[in-house]
Amino acid sequence: MKTKPSDSQNQLSLLEAEGVDANAASSTQGITKTLQDPKQNSSGQGESTGRVRRTIELRRSGPFMELDGQKIPIELNRSRRRTVGMTLLEGRIKVTAPNWVPLAEIANILDYKSRWLTNRLKEWQLRQANKLEPEARWAHGATIQFLGQACSLSLRANLDEVIWDAKTATIFVPAAGAPNHEQVRDRVHGFMQAQAKEILKERLDILAERSGRSYSKFSLTHARTRWGSCTQEGHIRLNWRLVQFSLQVIDYVVAHELAHLKAMDHSRSFWDEVATILPDYKAGQQGLKGVTFESVS
Repeated sequence: MKTKPSDSQNQLSLLEAEGVDANAASSTQGITKTLQDPKQNSSGQGESTGRVRRTIELRRSGPFMELDGQKIPIELNRSRRRTVGMTLLEGRIKVTAPNWVPLAEIANILDYKSRWLTNRLKEWQLRQANKLEPEARWAHGATIQFLGQACSLSLRANLDEVIWDAKTATIFVPAAGAPNHEQVRDRVHGFMQAQAKEILKERLDILAERSGRSYSKFSLTHARTRWGSCTQEGHIRLNWRLVQFSLQVIDYVVAHELAHLKAMDHSRSFWDEVATILPDYKAGQQGLKGVTFESVS
């Protein structure tokens, strides 16, 4: 006779299936802790109608999960599968879970996987932005990434320079005389390149000093094939487009190039050097996974 696994057994098997450390996950607290299943009746019992699509409902904010300051819709599919799976498609989080897994446990897993989901969201948004025609990509109200934040472009006739407002996630762009999309693009790129010169240099100096490494020269690159490079003479070049990503991603690329001061290959000793400079480098590395230069503005 088969018996239903206990909640603790369910949790362990699900976490192991997702590659999650059970002890770490059990301590997570986040936005998806309290859930309500719309298929439950007033007595709290779920309706058994075979395979039914359900939507996770967050009591406080509706059927969404907050990622990178954005509310992303969640869909839950129940099935006979043995593990919980999730993906981010077309701007929606789609979760497939066994019928016996409680919603609270699914919430715990979503919470723990929030970083992974955030990275997938950013990749999708970059691909979507790249699909737009240039006129739409640089129009008033368009979205562009800056320091990992999805910012809205606001064209203003009364400005002399580009201004970034982090609180409202807005980049204000001078637009006197109804500029065309090329002028708006050039002004935003000029602003980002100026910021990159300061921000990337600052991150490079911080990580170099912290790790006891020294480089000979720093410069920005406009390359469309690599995020950074390092010569045997210690000249480090970083792509200015990195300022569109979070500091976590920037630090990973910086640590990567600093590690080349010791190892010019990508051997085991090279990655050991990266880990010495930036122990949590894999988080930033994940943020660049799947991102192409064609998808970056």
